[in-house]
Amino acid sequence: MKKIIILDDDKNSMDNLKLTIELDMPGYEVLVFQYPEQFEDASINNISLIVLDVMFAGDGEFKGGFDLGLDFYFKYKNENPTIPVIILTKKTKKSIDPKKIQLIKNKGDLFIEKPSISIKDLVKLISLKCRKKILLINNSSESHDQLIVSIESRTTNIGILQIKPWLNVNKNHLKEILLMIFLIKDSLEIEAQDCLEVCLEFYLNIKEIRPSFPVIILTTDQIESISNDWIKTASKYGDQIIDFDTSSIESKSALVTLIKNKNLLT
Repeated sequence: MKKIIILDDDKNSMDNLKLTIELDMPGYEVLVFQYPEQFEDASINNISLIVLDVMFAGDGEFKGGFDLGLDFYFKYKNENPTIPVIILTKKTKKSIDPKKIQLIKNKGDLFIEKPSISIKDLVKLISLKCRKKILLINNSSESHDQLIVSIESRTTNIGILQIKPWLNVNKNHLKEILLMIFLIKDSLEIEAQDCLEVCLEFYLNIKEIRPSFPVIILTTDQIESISNDWIKTASKYGDQIIDFDTSSIESKSALVTLIKNKNLLT
């Protein structure tokens, strides 16, 4: 059975969340742990999502810490990049390093302050995050929320996870992924230029693991600098490279049609 993990030392509140998830999301087992160490020692498989607190009080057996949840988060996501995490905490964003908040967003995860969301709305978010996913991978710091909404609003069984590329990919990470979309933008940003090479290395890594894994490569601004590398590798694996205008409704509609034609979505 698929599992949703709750890591929070506020047991009463999390028991209420567990009950609501189990009532609204049949088919999921919900496991509650009061400390990250308990979860790590349990060696649980088939995880669909983690709800995570930031602060843990600690007791005689397990250590606590003001940012223990964040330390666990970055370690866990490095090893399990496709498992979504919702960080749910009493700490405010102002009390956390903004660079860490941005890293969490770049990994496609959510940071929510506890008083700001009801259990009902939280479970709706959990349900969305547990859907089968398309990974949208782009090499710039630009967000593409409108493109994500365009795809999600025309389908019933899909969620989009927007991330930066990672390199430690294995077959288990691809289980819940239907399709990867690389959105490659010509950019003067140093980060974007560096990430461009990482994207290509990441693409090759994916194809070495599963050569038939479906990938769509979208290019913007008439990219010239990397076209030969991408054309050579994409043609080898039969993947498509498409000129794409992120602001065009027609381009977004054409992309959704292309995805549906791959028989991935309903």
